Amino acid sequence: MMPKPPAFAVPAAVLVAALCASAPARAQAPIAVVAPQSGPLAAFGAMLETGAARAAEAINARGGIRGEPVEIIVRDDIGDPTRARTVAGALVAEVPDLVAVIGHVTAGPSLEAAPIYAQAGVPMITPAVGEPRLTEGAAWNVLRLAPSDSAQGTLAARHVAARDPDARVAIVHDKTGFGKGVADTTRAALDTAGIVDVFYEGLDAGEPSYRGLAERIAAAEPDFVYFGGLAPEAALLLRDLRAAGSRAVLVATDAIVSPVFADLDPALAAGTLMTAAGDTAGNAAATTIAGAILAEAAAAAQASEGTAEETEASAAVVSAPSVVPILAAEDVIETLHPMALRAYAAVEAIAAAANAVGPAEGEAIAARLREAPVDTALGPVRFDAAGEVDLELLAVHEWRPGPLGRLDYAGNVVEAER
Repeated sequence: MMPKPPAFAVPAAVLVAALCASAPARAQAPIAVVAPQSGPLAAFGAMLETGAARAAEAINARGGIRGEPVEIIVRDDIGDPTRARTVAGALVAEVPDLVAVIGHVTAGPSLEAAPIYAQAGVPMITPAVGEPRLTEGAAWNVLRLAPSDSAQGTLAARHVAARDPDARVAIVHDKTGFGKGVADTTRAALDTAGIVDVFYEGLDAGEPSYRGLAERIAAAEPDFVYFGGLAPEAALLLRDLRAAGSRAVLVATDAIVSPVFADLDPALAAGTLMTAAGDTAGNAAATTIAGAILAEAAAAAQASEGTAEETEASAAVVSAPSVVPILAAEDVIETLHPMALRAYAAVEAIAAAANAVGPAEGEAIAARLREAPVDTALGPVRFDAAGEVDLELLAVHEWRPGPLGRLDYAGNVVEAER
């Protein structure tokens, strides 16, 4: 779900290579990360890879899965459904002892690949996909460790209606399955609450300006603008809305978590509301994991750049309490997105279940995760019969100026729901 990728200070592949360097050629407990490793969504593949590699490292230090080391195998689906189908088929053929798949990042590839994994007896946990259809069929092997799009849209609508029952709301989406889907869910939930939108339109992602659209929105005089889409378009649309004279509050999903949005002038974007995972700043395990990733990435950035300003900025970032520090350097932030922590938890959950029932029993692993909670960095995790996680996931966050003047949302929860 989300922002265009910057370069990374510490490529996740380096972590995987270091993890697997001493492993035997045929690992006994392979877990695959299948996600974009190239193309415009590569940042999200790196998030999953980083989280999974860190988890495997910790699990192997505790003895692996029934004494066998976990190996993280990475495959690139480039975010394309056809490619995902091909990659999934090749993966299960090449790795017959595959324990599980962590992926995919977007709905299309997930919907195409899940049946292939199911036929091969392989469970799949997605730390990213919110598309409701993925779990509607209640396939035995599909587990979702992410807020669903429908839940995000419903929470956003409920929050807006509670703030102002007579609110004027404009709805804009980026015409993608994710963006339009979550926008339409929000629209329906608003209608149920008695709020009829005053504007509804799609935009074309990647445009250099949305000035005309912003002027039409401003003319409708909304109090809130709900946007279904990614950070670059959200940031540009908000700038153009302010230029058009609109002071409407932007409301979006965690797709806007990115330096692209965090770098906006607080005078333009402070007060933006966002549905995202609940605040885990009080979770010691998650904080430790994120801190370790951040400290290593900051150290690498210092070593490669070596300027006094960057050293000072990195030190400030490392001391920040946020699990997902928006204050991090541009090429570090994406590895600390909530998606990376969910990938970490996904590997932990698979390992715990596999240790309980046996690493080769895919259906038994999935069943175990539906029956009994397992401890993870995000807390105890258990999935319901449909594969939806039973975990406090969603909250409404408000973006505000952080300690260094940039926008941040960590710790700024204005409504939480289970």
